[in-house]
Amino acid sequence: ELEKEIFIDINDEHKIWGFIDRLVYNKENNSYEIHDYKTANSQPTKERIETDKQLALYAIAIKEIFGYEKEVKLIWHYLAHGIKIEVSKGLEELKKVREEVLKIIKEIESKKNGNDFPTKKSILCNWCDYKSICPAWKKEPKERQAKL
Repeated sequence: ELEKEIFIDINDEHKIWGFIDRLVYNKENNSYEIHDYKTANSQPTKERIETDKQLALYAIAIKEIFGYEKEVKLIWHYLAHGIKIEVSKGLEELKKVREEVLKIIKEIESKKNGNDFPTKKSILCNWCDYKSICPAWKKEPKERQAKL
């Protein structure tokens, strides 16, 4: 599947919604591959790949849908560099990712005001669902917002 919509249950209160760029089912070994395509000019560090939560969260969702016994490969394609990186994470590693994400959620929820999370404009703002209420964009004229 392409752009597979998934929901990850972090706990009873919190869910994360995402889209997997490409999901492949390998009939030969009854496993799944999660492919993510990166267009950034920067090359990833080993630490960045090992601590990446995005694809690990996707792996949790795929295991919840298709079975925890299924092997799930995480594959990053860094297009600007022609690099393909493959990683597999075990159930314990995925459990740890879920716990880390829940800790981050709790930390965010405990913040009292928006000043704890300063805005930072970037090209990614064009895909943000919150742009219309973002303090960084309230100062921009509407016609300029559309161009950025």
